[in-house]
Amino acid sequence: MTYLFITENKDVYGKVISLTEKLTGKRAEIDFSHMRPRFLKPCGNITDFNISHCLDTAAIALSSSKVGADIELMREKERSAVKAKLTAREKSEVRGERDFLINWTAKEAFIKMNGFTLSSHYRRLEFYGGAIYLDGQEQNCRVEHFQLENGVACICCSDGQTQITIL
Repeated sequence: MTYLFITENKDVYGKVISLTEKLTGKRAEIDFSHMRPRFLKPCGNITDFNISHCLDTAAIALSSSKVGADIELMREKERSAVKAKLTAREKSEVRGERDFLINWTAKEAFIKMNGFTLSSHYRRLEFYGGAIYLDGQEQNCRVEHFQLENGVACICCSDGQTQITIL
């Protein structure tokens, strides 16, 4: 099971702790000693979390499998350099700003789920037809987008069968 919570970008780690406790009855402890914060130990069936923020909005993903989340809001921003790096198949699906955000958030969520860095993996990824490809190989993960009034949120889960619930 995976949960997505869209919230104000304030005290997000406190919200991770309170949401986990609400869902499992167990108080989470977060380990900040690694590049990607993680739970010190699983909290019931919640074993991983990921946070993304854009401006004043945040996305919190809690999951029973490895999870990555990304959120991007619509804003006037020059993206021609990034769009130029899209593959031909990606360019055929990216017809506007919202389509670009769908593409970007899928890649970013996959990168975060795996603990990669944007600089080491962005050019190796392709998002096309709802699937992530790494070095040309389709990845066994679930990518789910959620349309927001002013943007897009995405969750990528290592368990392709997981159910996603918006809190």
